[in-house]
Amino acid sequence: MTLRSVRFLVAAVTAALSLSLVPSASAATTFVVDDDGMAELGNCDAATATHATIQSAVDAAVASDIIHVCPGLYEESVTVPQDKPRLRLFGAQRGVDARTRDVGVENESIVDPPADGSGFSLLATLSVLDGFTVTGADGNAGVSTSPLRTRYRVQNNIVEDNVFGLYLHSSGLERNTQIKFNRFANNNLPGSASGNGIYSDQGAQDIKIRANSFSEHTNGAILFGYVEGVTNATILVQNNRSENDATFVNLFAASFVRILQNRTSDTRNFDDGVQGSSIRVGGESNDILIERNRLSKPAFSGIAIRDDVGFGAGVSNVQVFDNQVSGAEANGLDVTSAVAGVVQAFDNDFLNSDGDGISMSADTRGNLIRRNRAGGSAVLDCHDDSVGARTAGTANQWRNNRGDTDQPEGLCTPI
Repeated sequence: MTLRSVRFLVAAVTAALSLSLVPSASAATTFVVDDDGMAELGNCDAATATHATIQSAVDAAVASDIIHVCPGLYEESVTVPQDKPRLRLFGAQRGVDARTRDVGVENESIVDPPADGSGFSLLATLSVLDGFTVTGADGNAGVSTSPLRTRYRVQNNIVEDNVFGLYLHSSGLERNTQIKFNRFANNNLPGSASGNGIYSDQGAQDIKIRANSFSEHTNGAILFGYVEGVTNATILVQNNRSENDATFVNLFAASFVRILQNRTSDTRNFDDGVQGSSIRVGGESNDILIERNRLSKPAFSGIAIRDDVGFGAGVSNVQVFDNQVSGAEANGLDVTSAVAGVVQAFDNDFLNSDGDGISMSADTRGNLIRRNRAGGSAVLDCHDDSVGARTAGTANQWRNNRGDTDQPEGLCTPI
């Protein structure tokens, strides 16, 4: 054997020995929680001592551990600290779609926090919350996430009867945060931000809100609010259902937002004192796509594009494509933004509104309204109060729209 071969053999043996001395990654530990303090993994009726509170299990866990919570009532506020990433909290209904399941203490892990507490405060990256009912948070949100962390998974939870449902934030680094298969209902207890299913005002980036249900919120199902220096960006709201929420989506200072294939229905009216538009865009938002939504009986307008005082340049680049709005208490499409060319509205149906089908205020200009159908409106199907050198003496372009009544004449052709 040559000297070179010996050296190679020694190096290989040394490397192998060094690798054998490196400890392997330890498997995740699973903790079991039962409100009576007696259970074991796979058997919540076992007479084995275990954690009686979720927080005690969180305190004992380390990153990547799993916490299984048995059915029962947990009167506590639970905080997952930032130094415990990838912690997975599984309720008794883990993996079961919360939009359709029955609720009962016999089959739910119910978190009902003490006065002024949140149900869950998830402060660590990649926290998972799956299969709980969170109710009775009378001083804060049912569930909250941190603007300094990301990659949250909040799924299959019932969040109801709190001040507001989910206080949603994410830094957007690495991967997105997903909110899916949850039911948000009647989160209207008195307090700050009351009446919202999902509320955000500290920064939300790379968020997917998909396939959730919302109902009976007196302010809105989803609200991204404005705080100076805070960014709401890269947000998808898709395939959700909203019933009797004052507003479905309300955007402030948001950019690159996609609102797709959602359905809303509302039985409220002006007499109820709840008069929000189904989708409202304002507050210096830009690059917004509103497409293939079905909005039934909005308590005010179906889709509203606004300029909000104090928000700088106002809204820009809103695309409204292939939506159906029926039975709005006010207007189907309601644009009051004075920003030039803020809206392109193509191939929408605005039917049976109590006001106008399509309404463009006197300050609007440079908008493109094309191939829409507006019919059965109590006031006018097509209405534009602006004055300029474009269609029919208005400041906007109207092309190939259909409607039986218009002002001025020439905006729409009869259906």
